[in-house]
Amino acid sequence: MDRRQRRLSSVGAELSLKLDAQSATSPESKPYTLATSQALVKSERSGRYTLSRLKKLRPEVIPEIIRLRGEWKGMLRIGKIVGVDHGTVAAVCKQYPLEIQEEQKRRAANLRSAADKLIELIDDDPTSISPNMRALAAAQLLDKAHLCDGAPTEIHEHRERIDIFAEFKAYVASVTQTDSPPHD
Repeated sequence: MDRRQRRLSSVGAELSLKLDAQSATSPESKPYTLATSQALVKSERSGRYTLSRLKKLRPEVIPEIIRLRGEWKGMLRIGKIVGVDHGTVAAVCKQYPLEIQEEQKRRAANLRSAADKLIELIDDDPTSISPNMRALAAAQLLDKAHLCDGAPTEIHEHRERIDIFAEFKAYVASVTQTDSPPHD
């Protein structure tokens, strides 16, 4: 943890103690004991926040979580990046599903746009990108855009082997049986 994070953590701890003290004295809320307050401060130092406390103490993290989730990053990874527990990330994702969906759509559009630009670049000047990378880069970008849209990126076909010689022999055998004269 660097100095800035430690300072933010201590400021957050002081603020949470003040908030806990205020809420303990307010008649409409449950009274908190000092042990409960200390447990909250300890858990917040490790990055665990409830969504309401995250909104009060670190509201700037919420849009960042939404943006990273829109990039299909995992909750554990997002938690490490922004310095909160993955349970907190899950709470944000549960609270803001439409915003995350919009971010994912925007990301898919950006990927498709990049693929289109790359294809145009290849059309305009084929020598600008090495031959082995041209098709690969365009295909990867298009596949990623399809994946973001929920479209299939792979098409599976089931093929059967056709043996025309065996079928022809069976046909000839059936024809010769029907054309043969009856046995006396």
